[in-house]
Amino acid sequence: MNRYLCLLLALAAGCGSDAMGTDAGPRTDAPATDGPAPDAPMLESDCPTLDGSNPRHITIGRASSGPAVLEADTTWTSENVYFVIGSLDVQGATLTIEAGTQVCLDGGMLGPPSLDFRAPTVGGGPSRLVVSGTADEPVVFAPATSDSRWNQINLNTESSASIANLVLVGGGSGGTGVLRVPADFAEPFDATVTIRGTSGMAMSIRSDRGLAASSRITVESLVATAVPSPVIEASLLSAATLSPTNFVVGAGVPDPLRWIRVSDNEVDTSLTLRGDLDLPYRITGDLSIARGSSTDPIPTLTLMAGVELLFESGRLRVGSSSGLESDGGNLVAEGTAANPVRLASRTASPAAGDWVGVEIFPFSFEPSVTVLRHVVIADAGQDLGGGVLYCGLAATPLQAAIRLPYSGAIATFEGPRLENIVIEDSAGDGLAFTCLPTRCLSTDYSGAVTGTGIAGVLLRPRGCP
Repeated sequence: MNRYLCLLLALAAGCGSDAMGTDAGPRTDAPATDGPAPDAPMLESDCPTLDGSNPRHITIGRASSGPAVLEADTTWTSENVYFVIGSLDVQGATLTIEAGTQVCLDGGMLGPPSLDFRAPTVGGGPSRLVVSGTADEPVVFAPATSDSRWNQINLNTESSASIANLVLVGGGSGGTGVLRVPADFAEPFDATVTIRGTSGMAMSIRSDRGLAASSRITVESLVATAVPSPVIEASLLSAATLSPTNFVVGAGVPDPLRWIRVSDNEVDTSLTLRGDLDLPYRITGDLSIARGSSTDPIPTLTLMAGVELLFESGRLRVGSSSGLESDGGNLVAEGTAANPVRLASRTASPAAGDWVGVEIFPFSFEPSVTVLRHVVIADAGQDLGGGVLYCGLAATPLQAAIRLPYSGAIATFEGPRLENIVIEDSAGDGLAFTCLPTRCLSTDYSGAVTGTGIAGVLLRPRGCP
């Protein structure tokens, strides 16, 4: 018998959504889902076959319409098996799931289901998820059958969570992560979660509070999709909270998925990215370090040894073209000889000129703070078009892996501290800067920068002819 027909018959037998929630009509705001990737294998399910006559088989939602809405505090216990058929919206209520509880998910006639913890309704409190699993008796979310697919647990605006020993099997059919923590989540996300067999991305965390140090998110295995997705998507502030102890990536995660998608581009408060996660950070567009207000502290982006920043295009900008301290920012990239910081292209077949490079604006950074030491810059030197004055001669492109574009007062300017910089495959110069006879770079970088595959010159001469 068709699986969906079985589900419908089971619901008709008296275990429908009336027991746990009400039909809220068609979804209009759920994350987009195109179903599972065509190359996603079927997962074996530990869920029992849904039996509509079994009082221990509790169904939530409906196979042909939904989602169901939960508006009263509810506890799921291990003596029952909970079948989420279609999606479930928790609105202004707390859903508590006791140790050893099994949750089986199936879309029925609808798309892959989600559990959404939404903003409170008028007069209601915040939505909350409490999972009280133990190491011996975890709470398990899994597909209802071997060919079922489900989407995600989505913690929305003003929701909160306390999650201990939760195992998520399958899921991720929407491609946006099986576990989602939003930008406005009010507290550091503190959870013990194991993710297994997810289709594509495992987690999205955009909260400024990030992941708590006491968390342990273990991604045991992911299913590679037609378009490679990251193991995790994170805001810069969230990425700065990741460590090898609170975010663990297992051997079952394929190489094409072993990276972090950075979801934003502005560093306006100091933060540090770690290199011991062994996961590159991928940037889309420019990554800019500058304070948002003249009253804010000057922000510093620190890249620890082993950090790999990969750029789709754009540049790493330090400070502002205004040349003012009020727009200032700092970069500290502290690699080692054995474990350098690497800034490179994120394309599948990297080539010179894939991205612009590192752009540091004189007078807009602090020379006592900004330093690049043991850094490799590869595939940069993208041509931005136009030209700049060099020594008062005809305009020439300021196209280089490291750019020091002049702006500000009529004076010579000090460059950042550079030590043991290696430039590979630049479509322009190695290091270039704007210069006029009365205002030129005062810092001598002889011996500080080396390179191979440089289309222009390694270092421009500092003196004007």
